[in-house]
Amino acid sequence: EPGTSVTMLVIFSNNCNLGNFLNTSPDVTPGTLSWDFGDGTTSNSQGPNVQHEYEEAGYYTVILSGISQSTGLFCYEAEIIDILLAANFLMEPTCVGDAAQFRDLTTFLPEATITGWEWDFGDPASGADNTSFDQDPTHAFSSPGFYNVTLTVTEQNGCTSVKTKIVEILPLPVIDFPQPPFNCENAALPFDLQSSDHIVDVAWDFGDAASGAANSATQPSTVHAFSTDGIFSVSLTATDVYGCQQTVSKNVAVTPNPLSGAIQTPQGLTACEGDAVDLIAPPGGTAWNWSNGGTSETISVDEEEVYSVTVTDDNGCTYTPDAVFLDVIPLPNAVISAVEYNDYNQPVGIFYNTYIICEGEDVNLQVPQNGQYQYQWSSGDLGTTAIFAEWRDNPLPVGTHVFTVTITDQSTGCVNTTEPFTVQVNELPPDFTISASGGALCENNLLTLEVDNPQASLTYVWNTGEVGTSIQTSRAGVYYAVAINTSGCRTESNELEVQSAPDIGAIPSGCHTRCNPDTICLPNLPNVVSYQWYQDGQPISAPAGTTDELAITVSGEYYVELTNAQGCTSVSDPLYLELYDAFGSILGEVYMDVNDNNIIDGPDTLVSGVTVLLEQFNTTIDASISNLFGNFAFPNIAADNYTVSIDPTSLPPDWVVVLTGLAASLQDCDDIEQVALLVDEGCPPVLVTENLSACAGETVLYEGQQLAAGSQQTFMYQAFSGCDSIVTVNVAELPTYTETLNLAACAGETVLYDGQQLAAGSQQTFMYQTFGGCDSTVTVMVAELPTYVETVNLSACAGETVLYDG
Repeated sequence: EPGTSVTMLVIFSNNCNLGNFLNTSPDVTPGTLSWDFGDGTTSNSQGPNVQHEYEEAGYYTVILSGISQSTGLFCYEAEIIDILLAANFLMEPTCVGDAAQFRDLTTFLPEATITGWEWDFGDPASGADNTSFDQDPTHAFSSPGFYNVTLTVTEQNGCTSVKTKIVEILPLPVIDFPQPPFNCENAALPFDLQSSDHIVDVAWDFGDAASGAANSATQPSTVHAFSTDGIFSVSLTATDVYGCQQTVSKNVAVTPNPLSGAIQTPQGLTACEGDAVDLIAPPGGTAWNWSNGGTSETISVDEEEVYSVTVTDDNGCTYTPDAVFLDVIPLPNAVISAVEYNDYNQPVGIFYNTYIICEGEDVNLQVPQNGQYQYQWSSGDLGTTAIFAEWRDNPLPVGTHVFTVTITDQSTGCVNTTEPFTVQVNELPPDFTISASGGALCENNLLTLEVDNPQASLTYVWNTGEVGTSIQTSRAGVYYAVAINTSGCRTESNELEVQSAPDIGAIPSGCHTRCNPDTICLPNLPNVVSYQWYQDGQPISAPAGTTDELAITVSGEYYVELTNAQGCTSVSDPLYLELYDAFGSILGEVYMDVNDNNIIDGPDTLVSGVTVLLEQFNTTIDASISNLFGNFAFPNIAADNYTVSIDPTSLPPDWVVVLTGLAASLQDCDDIEQVALLVDEGCPPVLVTENLSACAGETVLYEGQQLAAGSQQTFMYQAFSGCDSIVTVNVAELPTYTETLNLAACAGETVLYDGQQLAAGSQQTFMYQTFGGCDSTVTVMVAELPTYVETVNLSACAGETVLYDG
């Protein structure tokens, strides 16, 4: 409740924005008072008087609240007050020596009129300048520090507002730069800012206008080269983080550069590869910087390139004479290689760095030819080759031999030595012999060839490819062994030749039937000096049994022993002869009776794979099968009477024998009898099945006959070959189809089926034909759909509607 238990009184003096607030509450509970001054400031002061200063002019509602002591209710009183004006000002951060700018920020109500401003800068040392009556004055403070500045503003009705603030005047940065440690003209003299303050901007002026843009710099540490000697005024201006700026200037004395001269080259500027040349810098310096990184007055170089030097003296003067170019002449070069030749003096291999040979082998060393070069081998040889061989009486002994070649380029005088080439000569195995045992060195004798006194450290390889200290052989040829040591060096033994025995390959052998008498004639066999024939294991006496022809009148086993000029013998394989007074061969062909005329004539063809029997006295004594060309044979059989027949079991089931059981008679030796046999293909019936169909109760027409559905009938014909042809006709009965289709329609309506309107509740039958031509029945039944009656209850307010189905 306002204005009852809680009351207040507001009193303003001559201070426009300072109010005195009196608590006049008659009935308030102690400790419950609270002030709200309307500017966001409150107070819980319980005293009778409260002062409050407003920072800005305006209209404010002041509320005093508390709890009534008598009723316990929350009570308050509110009053609106006018603050005509409130003094305020602003000063930007300012460095000492600069004019500080003050801006009046006083606020006031529209009805207020300001009649004056009075400033006190708190700087008595400035004398009369310590005060000002301007609205926005300036003031230059004499030293850095903090100052109490007061602004008093007067309104026309006489009230005033006072604002005091502490302002800071910033000091200037403390900076310096030392004199450069050296001061030679055209030298890069270093200049470095020295300051403990927070410097954000630097500006150098070197007083050297002739240097153009280089006369200034903005880095704390920089360099400047003065192109002439003299006194130069160098200024450094630095700005700190507060914007305060300080400038320092110093005179810098620049002296002239005394350095001069050229790079000296006592050995000249041409050198062979690998030779060093001294380069000497011009005099007067105390430090040297060569382009190759050298730092002494004299450097020794051996690489082809341009060399330059910068000379520096104690005063920092630098001098760079003209660069010099060292011309390095490449050394003559070559690579030693060893060339290996075959027996035809053709190169078959080239070896580099190392060549490993066996004792007694040739060594052919070479280097590439260059017409300008002169070659001197470490062995004393001159030229591009050095050969070591028995035919030159200078074979290399066992051991390691290292060779180099000194090469002189006759056009430049440069000398070089090649990389070393090593020849390793390994020792040969000692000489050794082989010997044979087991009889004369003749073919067909089982001989043992072995190494005499073999050494366990050696490997023995025979020219047959076998490895070991001995081998066995019965074949003719030359035999030797090769001993191989761990270095791979080889020594070859003596040779042993096993003489060839007479060739028995052309002497007849095996089982033969011949006419009696017969003669075995041997071909001309070279180097055979004697013959010995044997019959049934017994030698045939001379002279009949010691010639190259043997007359035979008795059946038996025969072979011959041949001896050549070297004393080697061969025995032929056995020849078994059965002598007949007469014998011969029966030859024949098997034909197919193509034209079925039971005789062999032009159209008939030969048949393979037919078994032909040779019979005598109704007994089969031999058989032969016709080959791809239809031929068969019974060769070398005794003269007699025979019968030749076809084995019918060898024929296909339908084939028949036409000509067989032919007589064949052999009368004399080497007699030949020709026969021809004939077969023919049989005539199997041809079976054919025909499948037809018809609707139930109907027939189909076949070969002039009506065949009922579901029946079967057989027809007999004769094929073009005369064989029977049997056709079985099956008539299948095609099925009929009956179907019921259920449809529906509302009462009084129809449905459309196959182009017809059918009424609800009706039934109709439709007849169709199937793909086979048979009747198909479809019965369509149309059911009548029931109707529906329904009551829907809705409701609406009086005068309103409801929406149903639109």
